[in-house]
Amino acid sequence: MAEQSNNEINAYDKPVLILQGEQDKNVEPYAERAAEAYKDAEYHLIKGAGHGFSGANFEEAFSCIEGYLTRIGIR
Repeated sequence: MAEQSNNEINAYDKPVLILQGEQDKNVEPYAERAAEAYKDAEYHLIKGAGHGFSGANFEEAFSCIEGYLTRIGIR
């Protein structure tokens, strides 16, 4: 399964945004490794956040998404 995922990641050439909460133990350290594996990835760690984003963490995640979409020309 991991090999298939790596092959799919390596073959994907579109922009990717990866957001991870600093306290998220569900995907650690996968998110950082995935960001390094994608050809065009942007990784953002949200301090103090867990697996989901709420309150100020939601605002930060939303701001990251808005900025990212602007940078890649979608927004």
